[in-house]
Amino acid sequence: MLRGLVQKGMLIVSGTGRGTRYRLPPNEQISNDNDTSSPANETTPVINETTPVLNETTLPTILSAIAEPARQNKRLSASDMRNIILQLCAYSFLPMHQLADLLKRDARNLRNRYVSQMVSEGLLELRHPENLNHHDQAYRRKSMDAL
Repeated sequence: MLRGLVQKGMLIVSGTGRGTRYRLPPNEQISNDNDTSSPANETTPVINETTPVLNETTLPTILSAIAEPARQNKRLSASDMRNIILQLCAYSFLPMHQLADLLKRDARNLRNRYVSQMVSEGLLELRHPENLNHHDQAYRRKSMDAL
C-alpha cells in the first residue's frame, strides 16, 4: 500500500526497515505571505496537476499512510504527533473516533493531550463550535488564510 503511494509520488520515503518514515512531498508552490516560520507550513498539502483526486477510495489510503508513523511508534514525541494530527485534519473534518482509529491511540487521551490544546491554539477548528459536546463533533485544520 505505502509502496504504491511512493511510486505515485504521493509520499516520500526515508530510512529502511523499522526506521522507515513516510511524509508528504514538499510544498512546491510559493505562498503569498512568505511566512515559513510556522511548522504548519511544512505539512500543508498541495493540490496541483500531479496530486491525485481525493475521493472516497483514495482518502482512507492517504490518511492511513500519514498515520503510519504513529501506529508504528507508541512513544512518538508530542511535536511529531501534533504534526501528524495536522496532516490528517488537512483534508476534511475528522471525528475523534476516526482520529483514534487511524493513530491507534485512546480517543480520550488524544482529546486531552493534543486536540483540545490545538483547538485552543487555533490550529484546528470544530465542525460545531457552538456546541463542544455535539454528537457529530469533528476537527479540521484551519486554513492558512485564517492563521
